[in-house]
Amino acid sequence: MLNKTIIVGYGLAGFSLAVQFLKRKQPFYIIDQPQWNASRVAAGLANPTVLKRYTLSWNALEFFSYAQFFYKSLEPIFAEKKKRGIIPTTISRIFANSSEMLSWEKASCSPGLDLFLAPPTHKKLSDSVNSKYGYGTVHEVFRLDLPKMLDEFKKQLPKDCFVAAPFDYQALKLTPKGVLYKDLKADQIIFCEGYQMRLNPFFNHLPLVGNKGEMLLIRAPKLKLQTVLKSQIFVVPLELDYFWVGATYNWKNKSLKTTLEGKEWLMMQLEKILQVPYEIVSQKARIRPTVIDRKPLLGQHPKHPNLYVFNGLGTRGSLMAPLLSKWLCQFIFEGISLPDKVNINRFMRTPEND
Repeated sequence: MLNKTIIVGYGLAGFSLAVQFLKRKQPFYIIDQPQWNASRVAAGLANPTVLKRYTLSWNALEFFSYAQFFYKSLEPIFAEKKKRGIIPTTISRIFANSSEMLSWEKASCSPGLDLFLAPPTHKKLSDSVNSKYGYGTVHEVFRLDLPKMLDEFKKQLPKDCFVAAPFDYQALKLTPKGVLYKDLKADQIIFCEGYQMRLNPFFNHLPLVGNKGEMLLIRAPKLKLQTVLKSQIFVVPLELDYFWVGATYNWKNKSLKTTLEGKEWLMMQLEKILQVPYEIVSQKARIRPTVIDRKPLLGQHPKHPNLYVFNGLGTRGSLMAPLLSKWLCQFIFEGISLPDKVNINRFMRTPEND
């Protein structure tokens, strides 16, 4: 008899697990409260490069290779609806000075990076963009329309497997045969809650610190771009002259309320690179699930073997979630050990309130 699993949370982590479970023909339930979901307001860039230091991110090539395969397998869902969920793109890194151009030129010849970084150019990117020091282009990357992707995939699921409600930890019962949550019986439960994990009595001992990000939606009819701009911020083309702009980083403020300070900082960065007018349509804020050592959190509870966690995707969820979800499924169903760098065993402290 196949195991049944409860997945708590339907952001990138919960979504990626659901895809893996369908491939394995493993039955599951999803319980989700979408208004806290950071994935739905993220830029959705799957980018293996670190454009602040011109390096590859951790395990970048393996994550990127599997992410391409993973998302490509989902294309039929969007093709049938004539919607674009996975969008090939480029990133144009605007240089702030000539030193940045020289650093880019050197990095573009480095093994691994040369797969993505084109040599820098002195040409003007666009009349609507200030690029007087030139720019460098990141090729072979792609962007996810995360709200569309999550919503369209959800439509493929049986209606009785999705529960739109906050999770009640008091209602979870651990039994010798698995877990019981209200009227749902399962062999195990996987918590994919993002920053909400701080309220989870089973896993709140893990060092999920959180990082607040604020972003803008702007409309700029004269900003004709097919590429993503990157300077201190990202400017991501959407549809109908709309652009995603972000994001701020705040390690202290963990409120979901937007701030004037965040808005003004984003506008200041826009003024540096845009040479066309724009209007602000909306401002949003979410807490990124970041970990103290900047690595994800995967693994099994030290005392309750039917409880698992999948968290800590930070700013690179679109890139990492597919392979991380595969690793966790292999760990649960095949007994294959998790990589040490993501295994929660690296933080060996028994929770006091479990």
